[in-house]
Amino acid sequence: MDLRITRVADCPPDLVSPGWKIELIEDGKSVSRLWIVDRTMRIGGTQVKMGGISTVGTDDAYRGKGLAAQVMEAALELMEKEGYEASLLHGIPDFYHRFGFAPCMPEYGIRIATINAERAPGPLALRSFQESDNPAIARLYNGENAWRTGTAVRDAETWKGFPRSVGWFTKPAVRVTVDARDRVTGYVLYDDDPSRCRAAEAGGMGGEVLGSILRFLAQRAVDLRKEEIHLAMPPDHPLAIYARKFGCEADIRYPRNGEFMGRIIRFPSFMERLAESLGRGSDHPLPEGEVALSCESGACILTFRNGRGALGDALSQGAEGSARFGQGTLFQMAMGYRTARDLLAAGELQATSSQLDLLDAWFPLGNATLYWPDRF
Repeated sequence: MDLRITRVADCPPDLVSPGWKIELIEDGKSVSRLWIVDRTMRIGGTQVKMGGISTVGTDDAYRGKGLAAQVMEAALELMEKEGYEASLLHGIPDFYHRFGFAPCMPEYGIRIATINAERAPGPLALRSFQESDNPAIARLYNGENAWRTGTAVRDAETWKGFPRSVGWFTKPAVRVTVDARDRVTGYVLYDDDPSRCRAAEAGGMGGEVLGSILRFLAQRAVDLRKEEIHLAMPPDHPLAIYARKFGCEADIRYPRNGEFMGRIIRFPSFMERLAESLGRGSDHPLPEGEVALSCESGACILTFRNGRGALGDALSQGAEGSARFGQGTLFQMAMGYRTARDLLAAGELQATSSQLDLLDAWFPLGNATLYWPDRF
């Protein structure tokens, strides 16, 4: 079989994002394939070049021969060569950990009783979405998610809008709030589906905007005769926080293995980005110090002094006195998915008590999120 690697302008599932297609060819026919979708992802306020593994598939007649593993290995080599710093995928259980991927983002759900959401003040009418609203929505989104790990950066000049709501094939619907000059001040993306009242994303700050969005969703739920409104958003999302006043329930699901998984691709540049993220957006000053880190992907010294993080001289892998991780668990800590102390308790980290104190302060738990419209 021949391995074919092609740069493409339109990766699935949306056919709007550039990236790469990797496939195995036999007798001129593609028998196993995947795509690498270009994304820029945030980690703690800094930006990382990320490759999203999408649409991995092998024809039925060729399954069980290790072909998916071959295209995955080729994808990892290509991403290393092309300067991708990390990779994410949404995978089946008990397969992708073989390639160094580890669960790194949970799934979230907020439930609000319709009768309670009807109490939200709704002073602003939401108008129908227009394509000309896309740049304003992208700017609102980028501003409000500047510090949220896991989110994708959207270029306000080129972003093409919402390809889906919650679920890979759910038709999206959008409404916006505007000011007196018809400038977008808020938005809500929701399922265009009469069987449920569920929102995938919202933006906009202040009680008038958030109250109007929640009141709109309440009226939609009444029209659909649904007793609950569902938000596919983390519990610290502004709309979820606003909804606490009216009563709500939050669900968080952490997969054992599968669903959203990630790994480091280029250790040196990833760690440089991680160093840049230290202290950015933090509400409290971080303790100063340095920690030597080592994993199978590389080794370095991470420092934080005078309010800034930096990457020190490289170390040999497994250097004496360094905190030792697997690269998958190091990625989990960087994403705020697990703490250093949790990793130590699980036997997945070797570190001293002083190293643990610094790592827990530098990399606290968080609500990393990749909203449904940016998934692949």
